[in-house]
Amino acid sequence: MSRRSSTAILLLAFMLGALLTSVGRAEQLSLTNVQLLHGGGFDDWHYANATSDRRMSTVTLEHFGAWEYGDNYFFTDLTFGKFVDPSGARTGERARLYHEWTSRVGVGRLARAQGPLLGPIRDVLAAGQIGVGAAGFWAALAGGGIDLALPAPLVVGVNVYARKDAFNRTTFQVTPFWELPFTIVGVGLAFRGYLDVAGTDDLGLDVNTQPQLLLDVGALAGTKERLQAGIEWYLHRNKVIRTSAPQAMVRWIF
Repeated sequence: MSRRSSTAILLLAFMLGALLTSVGRAEQLSLTNVQLLHGGGFDDWHYANATSDRRMSTVTLEHFGAWEYGDNYFFTDLTFGKFVDPSGARTGERARLYHEWTSRVGVGRLARAQGPLLGPIRDVLAAGQIGVGAAGFWAALAGGGIDLALPAPLVVGVNVYARKDAFNRTTFQVTPFWELPFTIVGVGLAFRGYLDVAGTDDLGLDVNTQPQLLLDVGALAGTKERLQAGIEWYLHRNKVIRTSAPQAMVRWIF
């Protein structure tokens, strides 16, 4: 068995162990939502998000769960479009799937800390991530992260990984993430997203982000924090990719 295969298997075993342990215990926090998105500008063949008319629709299932010793986060994207390969030729595909799962175990949670672990740092965590997508793409990541000690429901943190994927030698990835609800003149809004910065073999620094700005439209009907609408901006940059794709979206939280 190759070192690469052994590393991926060990990472998967760690994540499965964390997931099975969390399933065996009640989640202290469970948040699930479905998102519908549609937009244009999709010429990102590097991430298999390129279509002949540059338009794409996405259905996303997203879940975050916190348990006694850590947390799990996963999402699945089902994308629809007239997909093309790097040469611009139609592939014949009209739908593609991408899955990503992140599992973390916290030092502070293991130690049953009653407050922040260290100053502004709420917790320091071991982290692993698996991603699987179209065109033979996969990525396995292992590392650690920190969560900042902010008042709920504000969330800001960063994960730092060693990364191995289908197209590059082992490199690094840094992923800050945030969930920042706020109110303007009584209107509920949320700014949420992530930023992936990773090394590559030949394409320089790879930067991908998908920030969302959402309005709590459900509150207008008396149901707060259940139905949101707004925009997501898909941005991907490296030496050969310059994708900028704004999308309209709705998000149903249940």
